[in-house]
Amino acid sequence: MKSTTSALPVDVAVIGAGPAGATAAAALAGAGLKVALLHRDGPRAGAAEETLVPAARRVLERSGALECVEQLGFHGRARHASVWSEPVLRVRDERDDERGFQVERRTFDAALRARATRAGAQLVEVGQVTIDERGREVRVRTAEDRELVVAACAVIVATGRATPDSLARLATVVELPATLALSTTLSLQHELAHTNVIEAVREGWWWWLPLADGRVELTLFCDREEERSVGREALWSAALRGAVGPAREVQARPERGTLATARLRASSAPILVCGDASCALDPLSSQGLETALASAQHAAHCARSVVEGRSELAFAALERRAWDARLWHAHRRQTTEFLRSEGRFADAPFWRARQALGLTPSSD
Repeated sequence: MKSTTSALPVDVAVIGAGPAGATAAAALAGAGLKVALLHRDGPRAGAAEETLVPAARRVLERSGALECVEQLGFHGRARHASVWSEPVLRVRDERDDERGFQVERRTFDAALRARATRAGAQLVEVGQVTIDERGREVRVRTAEDRELVVAACAVIVATGRATPDSLARLATVVELPATLALSTTLSLQHELAHTNVIEAVREGWWWWLPLADGRVELTLFCDREEERSVGREALWSAALRGAVGPAREVQARPERGTLATARLRASSAPILVCGDASCALDPLSSQGLETALASAQHAAHCARSVVEGRSELAFAALERRAWDARLWHAHRRQTTEFLRSEGRFADAPFWRARQALGLTPSSD
């Protein structure tokens, strides 16, 4: 059957309906703008659940996502533990106002999309997506195999860390050493089954994350080049043997590996890029999701200024890139300082590469 082409004129087209895209779409639709939220369903990479620090409440409130978090009961764990700077497991109990949040991503993302559609955004399930050179037109192939041309005053790209450079003419401005996240999900009885744990080892650092369904997700953040040199299984096994905390008792092999490199990217196109597509932080900060929501608010502000004639699209895109750059460099300094506080493994590849980083940001 021959596919048909139809047009959809809107004020703003938002590509990607994860936390950043759905939040931007909800803000714009809530302000009375006509918004198309383009969503491609499928398996998502990364952790099943993510943590948010207590200070993220301010961003959740401003973005309107706090209501979703509280209705879904995404409260942080009451106990946290760490093995850092010395081979001792230190456990602490958190007060209620210190617990932060722990978000199950699939449920959270769906709730944010529903919020965006209630605000008036039109959700469109899509496959292939391309953006014209002017940043004013998005051509998509829908789930029903129709070709749809979305004409917009501004385009927001919020398709996450795995966004291909070609979609938005992205180029890496600066990045930290390549990091790989090796993960497995465990079903087990353990005294720390309800405690978040981070632990530094020679091969990188472990994140022991109890999930809402009673299982535990165990992730090793390691150096990508060392993993290629040593081998995935060998590196994982060595990190288990070197652990002091609960990872030491694990027998499982890694089930999956995803790139988790902190990097700043910028687009040469007249579009607005937000979330992990442009500013991906080191997972050690536990602020990736918070940053995605904050950058979505800023992207919505920039898009609205274009639609209302208060800003040229090219200037708004520059403003968006500058916001990301300031945030990324601030987080780079914080992450580097925390990594430098672990002095036991200075000769190991993971730590040598990261502790050698200067604290002065590279110029853009």
